[in-house]
Amino acid sequence: MNSAVGNYLKELGAAMVAYVIVLPMSILLVQAHPNSLWRFPIALVPMVPAVFIVAAVVRHLRRLDETQQRIQTEALAFGFVGTAVLTFSYGFLENVGLPHLNWIFVWPIMAFSGWSGWYWQPGDCDEEPAARAEGGASVVAGRAG
Repeated sequence: MNSAVGNYLKELGAAMVAYVIVLPMSILLVQAHPNSLWRFPIALVPMVPAVFIVAAVVRHLRRLDETQQRIQTEALAFGFVGTAVLTFSYGFLENVGLPHLNWIFVWPIMAFSGWSGWYWQPGDCDEEPAARAEGGASVVAGRAG
């Protein structure tokens, strides 16, 4: 594992640990004080470590070589647009009777769409996607190589 990937995993890991610690505390405090004016800022406290997750991903993208940056950026773009199409489609289907889904489902859809964009990306390499998946560092898939 090269130092760029090692740094990324350390930064991402620290932010994820902070998120996992802060999230249940926030939920418990909000549930314990449902009428408090502080429930809104307390509910948003888990977003502080989430900002550090974003910063870790952006720093990692900046550390990659140009080819990997292009691959990752295209995968993220595919994830963004793919999620928009899927969520808008489901929103229209809700208008005709499908049950309302919580926004919490957007992130898994975005992660899967981004991973799909990375995995099936036509590129300038002649490798099959499965062979390409074994090498390189992936922000979207969270793999290090």
